[in-house]
Amino acid sequence: MTIGAQKAFGAPGAFGAPGAFGALCAFGALGAFGAENVQWCTSLYIFIRNARASIRGNGSKPPDKDDFLETMAFFDTPGLVNNEQKQALIKLGALGAHWGRFGALSVRFGALLRNDDQLLEKIRDYVSEASGGFSNSQVYQDLAIASAEEKKRIRAELSRLVKKNVIEKGDKNGSYRKIDDKVEKMDFVNASDETIPIFWPLGIHNLVNIMPGNVVCVAGETNAGKTAFLLNLVNENQTDFDIHYFSSEMGPAEMKGRLKYFDRPITDWHFSAYERSHDFHDVIRPGKNKINIIDYIEISDEFWKISGIIRAIYDKLDGAIAVIALQKNKGTEYGVGGMKSAEKARLYISMSPHIARIAKAKAFKNPSVNPNGMELEYRLRSGCHFTVDRDWHRKEKNKKNT
Repeated sequence: MTIGAQKAFGAPGAFGAPGAFGALCAFGALGAFGAENVQWCTSLYIFIRNARASIRGNGSKPPDKDDFLETMAFFDTPGLVNNEQKQALIKLGALGAHWGRFGALSVRFGALLRNDDQLLEKIRDYVSEASGGFSNSQVYQDLAIASAEEKKRIRAELSRLVKKNVIEKGDKNGSYRKIDDKVEKMDFVNASDETIPIFWPLGIHNLVNIMPGNVVCVAGETNAGKTAFLLNLVNENQTDFDIHYFSSEMGPAEMKGRLKYFDRPITDWHFSAYERSHDFHDVIRPGKNKINIIDYIEISDEFWKISGIIRAIYDKLDGAIAVIALQKNKGTEYGVGGMKSAEKARLYISMSPHIARIAKAKAFKNPSVNPNGMELEYRLRSGCHFTVDRDWHRKEKNKKNT
């Protein structure tokens, strides 16, 4: 049966037996928004008719399900129940508050279900994007939920998803984890252990290895030099790699102006540049020897989605690598989305004006040198030239006077 028909099940309640008018109106609003399947709505209808018969004591026989389904056949037309008709059903539910024994229930469900579809969709999107654990309070914060009624609805939906084995409860009260049962058998015997000989600005290649299929994130404050870093990456590797540069803020004229800062004729640049600001996973160039540079991912709200955006890019690489720029706030280490933006990254570089920091590195060039947490001090000249003032080192901790 179509969605339109399912949502219309509440309507016949408004026009049912006069003695049950209030009750049917009350459930009319609920049916318009909350009916999820034929069996549930049929049972509800029969329950109301039985209740009516019991109250009146007239022994009237409730209709069977076949009779009810025949009545519903009229509504089995796509698009029959439009938004205006749904609003009319809500008004009928309000009328039921004055006329029927179930009026209070009508008002309660009418208020609860007005935006229920949108709220449930947000919860399901949140869970589908989640990786690792999350809590009720984290969901409230990320979805900007403030009302007690909406929080209650979220908890109910999460409980339903637990029963459907979509998520499971965590160790702490109100914590959950998304169940991921997808696995791919690993052929470690025939796997290649080659690294990609990329030359990185600031000498990062002396500290870390990059392998096919890796994601690298560069998170930087405004004017920290993110684009200069990425264009230097192009400059140093364009003869050895097939480079594709996706810019969300520069057009052709501005790109040409930035490239003129380098000591290289404009005709001597050999990479492909594109204007792009969304759905980067749709345009990733997969395959060995390809570098995809994204400058940068723009996201203004629902920052928790960043992990899903980066994961979608990762899934398309097939041996290529992706270097993704992210905006970050002053004084923070990670870009938009916080630590969620680092989940798929094998290398994560954090840039503040004059300081670069390796926030995450998984493949060490020298096993005895762990680059995680190391910093470098630099200056940026003429919009493209990095000068190192102090090479990679660990920041000294302030010693308290004793």
